[in-house]
Amino acid sequence: MTDRSIHVDFRAKLILFGLAFILSASMTHDLPIILALFFLLIYLVVQGFARAGIIGFCAGVIFALIRFATGEGGLTLFLPDVMTFATLRILVVVMAAYAMVRMPPGEVSAAFYNMHFPHVLSLPVTFMLRFVPTIHSEFRAVFAAMRLRHILSLSHPLRTFEYVLIPMMIRSSDVSDRLAASAELRGIENPGPHTCLRVIRLRRTDVILSLLGLVVTLLCLTLDKLVMN
Repeated sequence: MTDRSIHVDFRAKLILFGLAFILSASMTHDLPIILALFFLLIYLVVQGFARAGIIGFCAGVIFALIRFATGEGGLTLFLPDVMTFATLRILVVVMAAYAMVRMPPGEVSAAFYNMHFPHVLSLPVTFMLRFVPTIHSEFRAVFAAMRLRHILSLSHPLRTFEYVLIPMMIRSSDVSDRLAASAELRGIENPGPHTCLRVIRLRRTDVILSLLGLVVTLLCLTLDKLVMN
């Protein structure tokens, strides 16, 4: 995240994620999906995640063009229409979730505390949001080690899968233990008030983004019904 980026409160991100999930489950045509992806592109850019936003939006446009060009037949047996249809809708959820995953876990925990969420719900979500970027870096380390040893080969996919799976299982277990120890050290089980270095409050920007997300959601749902008719 760059210094010029806009900070968005976790609660606003949670609202936008819920709206994205509704769109992903409701829309049947690609045009509203592209509109939603464009809004999420702007949403990520203003937070300093331009690269992830551009990649997600371009991937959505490519899949939409493939569906438009191939129709119901899909692009060969390995990329049927149902897969491109599902991938487009999953992209909406993934782009909305990306900004949440990149948040500091302490801020997420403090936001959950302010919302009076029960620990049985807030703790798993906090650990998941912290676990995802850590595992991403672990995957990069495993692939770098495989390239260094010249054992990363597409000609032997099952063997390559084994070389990736076994180290990731071991490293994931170690990462989960370290994350749990770090959370305990930071007092995540403390029954008292949880504090955060960043002020946890809804700002004008958060309200505007939430309202814009609601407007875009209603517009996409309306457009989807118009296309159906």
